[in-house]
Amino acid sequence: MDANGGRSGTAMTRFSAIGTAIILVGFLVMSVSRAAFVATTDNIDNYAETGQLTLTDNDLGVAMFPEVGAATMTDGDSMESCITVTYAGDYDPNAVKVYLASATGGLAPHLSVKIEQSTIVGITAGFDNCLGFVAESILYDGPLPALGGDYTNGVGTWDPTDTLDLTRSYRFTVTVTPVNGGGAGSTADFGFTWETQGG
Repeated sequence: MDANGGRSGTAMTRFSAIGTAIILVGFLVMSVSRAAFVATTDNIDNYAETGQLTLTDNDLGVAMFPEVGAATMTDGDSMESCITVTYAGDYDPNAVKVYLASATGGLAPHLSVKIEQSTIVGITAGFDNCLGFVAESILYDGPLPALGGDYTNGVGTWDPTDTLDLTRSYRFTVTVTPVNGGGAGSTADFGFTWETQGG
């Protein structure tokens, strides 16, 4: 019985079991109690949207120097055309620059281009006719192929906002350089691009 502590061992075993049960029940009760004291609030249906950069011009898809009706040029001859560009985006961009989109043909290396800029809006005769154009700055005056061919190397300082300073007019003067003119019957195809990037 208790000569060697046999019953005492049994009692101790029972006590340990009871003690363990009490600890477990207490843990479960605490867990339930903590879970009962929880409150939340939400802020849902949030929304984000990027702005848009939009440049337009008044050429109606017509080249400034079209092939149809083009005048035959010789060394030293020039031709000019004007175009108006408008920013219609909904946030403040970086500067708008103009650069050479392409220049091909045997005459291209023998052409120079002068690009002038004006803040005056509404050229009297509209696209292609420079009547009423008043140059305020010269963006470039040099060989056509040397004009930069991307935004980084383009020319221009016009920096519109989403609400102010939205329009610029440009006059392009293209001249055959008096160095053999690329040979009789030579032709050139070229184009220009205006670009702005997000600020």
